[in-house]
Amino acid sequence: MKLLLKIFLIRQRFLLTAILIFSFAIIAAGSTGFAQSSKETSSATIEKLPVVGSDVPNVEQRYLNILKNNPDDSVALNNLGMLYLQAGKTKEAKKYLLKAVNLYPCDYLTHYNLGTFYGYLDDMHEAVTHLIESAELNPKSDETFSALGAFYFRQNKLSYAEKSFSKALKINPENENALFGMMGVYQAKNQIDSALKIGKKLQRINNGYQQLHLVLANLYLLKNNLPEALANANEEQSLYPDEPESYYMLAVIYDKTGSEENYRAMIKKLRELIKTKDSAQPLLDSLLRKK
Repeated sequence: MKLLLKIFLIRQRFLLTAILIFSFAIIAAGSTGFAQSSKETSSATIEKLPVVGSDVPNVEQRYLNILKNNPDDSVALNNLGMLYLQAGKTKEAKKYLLKAVNLYPCDYLTHYNLGTFYGYLDDMHEAVTHLIESAELNPKSDETFSALGAFYFRQNKLSYAEKSFSKALKINPENENALFGMMGVYQAKNQIDSALKIGKKLQRINNGYQQLHLVLANLYLLKNNLPEALANANEEQSLYPDEPESYYMLAVIYDKTGSEENYRAMIKKLRELIKTKDSAQPLLDSLLRKK
């Protein structure tokens, strides 16, 4: 269970990035109205402006220029807020996102972005509050329910997480983040066969989904199926060679099988990754403590 939590906490940080990217994609396409009053909805005065890219300063200036001419433009407010969040400028991000939600309280995209913002700050209460509001305004968004499930999972509210992931999958049975999240729920509930079934489905949809094989390896390890555990850990390492968690998993498996030479090779690799990956050190420490 401890290994599961390590894997999924790491994965949730990755999911926050995915949520950010999703937010950029849907906001950049231009918001649309969701309520009667014009002041309660997005203005949609611009469409398909670039958000993510290497030319961030110019993109930032473009949005600032738009807001100079039209301070209430919701698309620019949202995009600028999310751009600042991506850059880690949380004070600036909050300023523009709160202005957007105050102007357009019935815009589901703005509530979605605020949910992402508060999740980034680990303020799960506010994150969930805004995602619930977003889901109520747009109940057909599988990504919103998937994000909501991820935040519930981070709070260890498994029943709420399961319901949210289920809603996402009902809307879109191939939502990859929701499938991965459901794997975590089933494993946390010790329903290993159900978790494996979901994992195999995700594998058919996207075999390269990051950390999928890592979790599959852990599931097979729990079933004492060492060949499958090793195969999946090797697959993860092959797909993501700079991912410390895969070397940690391989070390755990090699230690269990008594392969001392391979175990030491994984320890060596983790020592090398400490230079570039912050997560390598605690994983290495965990292995050495066991010895």
